[in-house]
Amino acid sequence: LFFSSNFQNSKVIDIEQECLQRVEEYGFQINSYIDSFGQLESAIVANEELMLLLLNQNKPLSLDQILSFKENVDSILRFTLVTPKIYGIRLFVENNNIPEYWPLILNSSRLIFSNPDKWEYNYVADFMGNLGQYTVSSLCLTRPLVFQSRSLGKLQISMKMKDFFSFLYTEHESHINNYVFMNKNDRFLPIT
Repeated sequence: LFFSSNFQNSKVIDIEQECLQRVEEYGFQINSYIDSFGQLESAIVANEELMLLLLNQNKPLSLDQILSFKENVDSILRFTLVTPKIYGIRLFVENNNIPEYWPLILNSSRLIFSNPDKWEYNYVADFMGNLGQYTVSSLCLTRPLVFQSRSLGKLQISMKMKDFFSFLYTEHESHINNYVFMNKNDRFLPIT
C-alpha cells in the first residue's frame, strides 16, 4: 500500500512537471511570435520613404513616386518570405491618392475590424475575395499607423491560428491528452 501510494505520488509529480514544462515552452513560443509582430511593425513604420509617400495628401503620385512606392511595398512583402509564419501584412491607408497594391496596401474602407491594439482570434479576411490563401482563420493585430503625429490608417499583421497556437492543433501522445488536473488539498490529481 505504501509503495503504491508513493508510486502514484511520483507519477503525479512527473506528469505535473511535464505539463509545467510544456506550458513554459508554449509561452516562450507565443512570446517569440508576439515579438516578431512588434519587430515587423517597427520595421514598417521605420520605412520613412514609404511613410512620407502615404502622408502625401496633395495630389496623385508622380511616376517616380509610384516606382518608389512599388519598391518600398515589395520590400515589405519580402518580410513574409523571411518570417514564414507571418500570414499577412496589410496597410489600410486613409489617403485616397494612394493606389491599392494587393495584398499589402488597401484603402481603409476595406477594414472590417477597426478596434486597434486588440488581438482578434479566428479573423478571416473576407474582403480578400478570390485570394483564398488569405482567407484562412488567423490571429491578427491591428494597430494605428501613425507617422509624424498624423494618422495614416491602420497596420494589420496576422498569423494563421494553427501556426500561432500550433500546440493546440498538434496530436499529442495519449497520456498527455488524457489528464485533467484539479487542485484538491494542495495536490494535483490526474483524472482520466
